[in-house]
Amino acid sequence: MFLVNFGIKTKRDEISGFKERAIMEEHKMRKRAQRLHEDAVLFDEFLKATDEAAVEAMKRTEKETKTKIEKTAELRRMQVKLNSAKGDISKTDETLSDYLRYKSFLLQVKDNLEAKDGDLLTSDEWLEKRVKERKLEKERKKRKKKPESQAKQRAQRIAPYINRLDVFIQLKRNTTPRTVTRTSSKLSFSKVDFPEEWDTTSPQSENGKFHSEIELLQIIKDLEEENLKMIYHFQHSEEALEETKVGYCETKAKLVKEVLVLKKQVLRMEKMIADAQERSKELKLMCQILDEGTHENGDQALVDLNEKVEKVYYNVVGKLMLNIDGLMMLTNIENKMELLLDEIESLPEAAVKEIQKIKDKERRLQLREDKLAIQRHRQEDRARKAQERANANSFKRVGRRLVFRSEPIKGRVAKASNDAIVTTDSSLFLAQH
Repeated sequence: MFLVNFGIKTKRDEISGFKERAIMEEHKMRKRAQRLHEDAVLFDEFLKATDEAAVEAMKRTEKETKTKIEKTAELRRMQVKLNSAKGDISKTDETLSDYLRYKSFLLQVKDNLEAKDGDLLTSDEWLEKRVKERKLEKERKKRKKKPESQAKQRAQRIAPYINRLDVFIQLKRNTTPRTVTRTSSKLSFSKVDFPEEWDTTSPQSENGKFHSEIELLQIIKDLEEENLKMIYHFQHSEEALEETKVGYCETKAKLVKEVLVLKKQVLRMEKMIADAQERSKELKLMCQILDEGTHENGDQALVDLNEKVEKVYYNVVGKLMLNIDGLMMLTNIENKMELLLDEIESLPEAAVKEIQKIKDKERRLQLREDKLAIQRHRQEDRARKAQERANANSFKRVGRRLVFRSEPIKGRVAKASNDAIVTTDSSLFLAQH
């Protein structure tokens, strides 16, 4: 009976121990479930914050992209304004150079009018005279500034010594005897070289351990946010680099095309220059043929030239309001041509090219007609000369034909030998004595 009661008591003790263990395990499970719930809530908050950061980053990206497009458009507008300003500056420089040239011309005319001896100076002589006058003026100014510069140099030489003397006197007044130990010098040296080591307010002196799980989660959250920001900046930098590469390739291709177009234009201009030179040679030859080597009709040619210039002036500018000379008419024609060229630049390119083709065709037809007229004129001259030769009286020679005189026969003189000369000399000597 005792054994049965002892076994029952033992079983009850074991059952109570199992119940206590079960209660403890349930308590631990509840704590773990609560921790898991808190972790899930924190993770949901982290995901929500990450989504908000991503949305904000997308909005910021769109805003920056829009700002970049606006800045690019503004940069292009400013570039257009800069190019127009450069064009205005170049035009102003040309106008200024023209005004300076006019000024030098008027000064030269003034000096020639004020000359007392009546000797007129050429442009080169007047420039040499102006250069000499400027040199003399510079030398005169240098001579005036030389005493002042010497006084300044003397004062500058003395100034360092005066400053040193003042500093020495001030140090003498302020210095007091003091002792410097090795430890204090070392301490000051270390404070100067390593100021962080002597900073007592630095947070590094605190304990570096984490105090709670929330602090650890906050640090992890901050690190992930920084990681996302770095990834975003890296992607943005890659996109910017790709855009830069694409822009570089497009700019390079555009520049290559422009270079090819410019080379073609240069070749076209060289061809036009060669054609113009050939045309000038033909015109020179035509002028020589028409002038026939004489300069007697120079006044008549000048009158004809003035008439032609007047016709061109009437066609280009309009009716003559005043009686002006040919040079003034040419100047007005040139100004009118510049205005027309400026207006051509503002016209559509297609219309300008079409009109240019028509004008080129008319010019070629006119050149062909002029060439045919020149050939016709030459043919008429040859026919006229042939007719004159045919109508001229033929001259026939009468009598013997004239021949050249024959040269007279040259006489031959025999050379005597030396022996004969000696004998004749000795016989003559004996005959005399």
